Amino acid sequence: MTVRDDQPGVAPTSAATPAGPDATRPTPWTVLVVLACAQAMVALDVTVVNVALPAIDADLRFGLGDVQWVVSVYVLATGGLLLLGGRLADLFGARRVFLAGLILFTAASAVSGLSNTSALLVASRALQGVGAALLSPAALSIIALVYDGGRRAKALGAWGAIASGGAAAGLLVGGALTTWLDWRWAFFINLPVGLLVLILVPRLISRSPRVAAAGQLDLIGAVVGTAAFAVTIYGISDADRHGWGAPRTVLLLAVGVALLGVFAGVERHVRRPLVPPALWRQRSLAASTVGIFGATITLVGALFLGAFMLQTTLRASALETGFALLPMVLAIALAAHLGGALLGHLGPRWASASGLAVAAVGALLLSRASTPVSYPADILPGLVLLGFGLGLSFVVFSVTALSGIEGDRAGSASGLYMTSHDIGGAFGVAILSSAAGAVSGGSLMVLAGQQRGFLVAAGVTAGFAIAAALTMPAGRPVAGSAAGLHGGHGFTLHG
Repeated sequence: MTVRDDQPGVAPTSAATPAGPDATRPTPWTVLVVLACAQAMVALDVTVVNVALPAIDADLRFGLGDVQWVVSVYVLATGGLLLLGGRLADLFGARRVFLAGLILFTAASAVSGLSNTSALLVASRALQGVGAALLSPAALSIIALVYDGGRRAKALGAWGAIASGGAAAGLLVGGALTTWLDWRWAFFINLPVGLLVLILVPRLISRSPRVAAAGQLDLIGAVVGTAAFAVTIYGISDADRHGWGAPRTVLLLAVGVALLGVFAGVERHVRRPLVPPALWRQRSLAASTVGIFGATITLVGALFLGAFMLQTTLRASALETGFALLPMVLAIALAAHLGGALLGHLGPRWASASGLAVAAVGALLLSRASTPVSYPADILPGLVLLGFGLGLSFVVFSVTALSGIEGDRAGSASGLYMTSHDIGGAFGVAILSSAAGAVSGGSLMVLAGQQRGFLVAAGVTAGFAIAAALTMPAGRPVAGSAAGLHGGHGFTLHG
């Protein structure tokens, strides 16, 4: 491993180890495990409170319909600030930004668990989102910098599995904690994990020197970009309640699009843009960013609809719903294990397209569930195919997105990639819930509406599978490649 002065290195593990990075010694997998624990908290917190919302509402007495802000404000803050968080990691050092985000996220988790008013809980969830927006791109940047060759591909593949599996696992964890303990433990569980990571990271990853002054940050672009993404995500998240054609929704989306246009204009004229222009020309990043957008639409939207289907047709409790979704999590884990080998043999183009195609079949099977619904026959096969297909595509997109990215742009690339991930999640809930509600008069409790939602999910996923086949870089296995993947085989990216 070679680590430049502006990159995080691996801290010596014993007194006998010389100071500074050792290019002859590979980075231990401990670094990935520790960073993955932090990212798992962020991924879990997207969905972990979903099944706890009724208990939270009953305890803190939110106003009519306002309890959804416990979820929305977290997604809004995270998605709106990821791009800024990635750029800060490039400018001020990934380890510094990661630790700052981790401290904020962990402290906000404690406040969320201790909240005795609805306003305090929503405010602390917003701070959690800010912490996540700093933590996530910085952690992904560190992984991209400290691992190389086949180890880098495996590390990024594991990261992709966490991103897809965390949201599904959140429903299981949330259901278990709410049923066995109390909704507050959905937040308290972050404390031991956060503190452990906070202790270990300085021991495992050496301090990276500050590489920029505050004046080098594109403050105008940061403000406009954050506002653009925040307003857009807010408009999308709100569309499932008010409708896509409602004046409120149209106005928010129009303002979001206008701000995105202003952001693009600012980025073209500033000396040091928030998103370096070269990133937009990086085909592997651009195609993977589009791909992760589509995959997350299906993942988050399907989890949302799946929870309703299980609880309305099978009368499952919160805990039973979590366990019923467990096979999907296991399928994602299996896809992560096999993803390296499949990527090495098929290349990014066909591995990603195949994964999305399998997921589309899974969604199609769920759309055909009929009364009386049988979990083994009508729901389980679709969940397994969805999990495997989406898990594979997440791994492929995560590995491919950062291929060929220079070290001083890894944070910005990570922020751009993960912003697309979060916006996709917001779109997923809004699109699929709107499709389901259109059939059943706005209710998500009717099987016919849930079937229509999954049918739309199948069509959307199939469309992105075709897009992946047309836009993702092709790959050809190369034995012994420096970019080797599973089993010593790698791939070379080409048009």
